[in-house]
Amino acid sequence: MTAASMTSVKRLNRSGNANCWGTDCNDGSERAACAPCEIMTILIGFHQSCYRNFKAYYQELVQGRFQAAFPGLVSYGRFIEWMPSALLPLCAYVRSCFGSCSGISFMDSTSLKVCHNRRIPQHKVFQNIAARGKTGRGLVLW
Repeated sequence: MTAASMTSVKRLNRSGNANCWGTDCNDGSERAACAPCEIMTILIGFHQSCYRNFKAYYQELVQGRFQAAFPGLVSYGRFIEWMPSALLPLCAYVRSCFGSCSGISFMDSTSLKVCHNRRIPQHKVFQNIAARGKTGRGLVLW
């Protein structure tokens, strides 16, 4: 987890409360232990890490090494239940991080093989949309 992702909690949590937006994650009978901004920080940290498995990342790194940074940390199962509640704020935060377009864009020209040539007539899901094409090296793609 980088310093930028750790400071995102501070940026989003300007009020200093445990919960960023002043509302509880549950029905309101008890205070939520893990704030939406903390969920967002953990998710951003996962995508910046070299872990390929979120469960391993959460249990080994977050619960192991970053326990002090997240005092109200919940179990892995509870965290998975709360992840959808942070989707909309996470999308808004990521969108706010975009810069302005400078006019220079990059395109990935990696070939994408969808199916073997023998199976082309069998696939009819996108038959009106999909087409065969060529890469810059002259390779025919489905």
